[in-house]
Amino acid sequence: MKRIMMLLIIALTVYKASGQQPVLWTASAKPLKDNTFEIRLIASISDGWYIYSQFMGNKGPLPTSITYKKNPSVDILGKVEEIGELKQKYESSFGIDVKYYYNKVEFIQQVKLNGKLPVTLNGSVAYMGCNAQMCMPPQVEDFKVVLR
Repeated sequence: MKRIMMLLIIALTVYKASGQQPVLWTASAKPLKDNTFEIRLIASISDGWYIYSQFMGNKGPLPTSITYKKNPSVDILGKVEEIGELKQKYESSFGIDVKYYYNKVEFIQQVKLNGKLPVTLNGSVAYMGCNAQMCMPPQVEDFKVVLR
């Protein structure tokens, strides 16, 4: 067990030193109608890597989560929708079915503007990227979109 932990630490150190970024995020805002906008966060995931869905409950690995900073000019509407090819498998180490995405997943949130344009909306996405050998430590990426 000690040997396995040491190998994982070495692999993670080599991975971090290489500067490899297995998940790249982009954010955009698109006007819909009646002062409503669609916020779209896209995770482009390197081959062999995956990230977890936001809908996994409290047990198991860190689910992806999106947080918006409070802005009195913007109301968040409903829940974030995930669009991608969702995979699911039982993970005995967690004792649950885990849900995850390879290649690409889009997180879509509708918001309503309560003020004048333009408005900047800031937020962050927390996630954990994994491959068949290891998982990265949890990452947090900040983003901002301008509603125009």
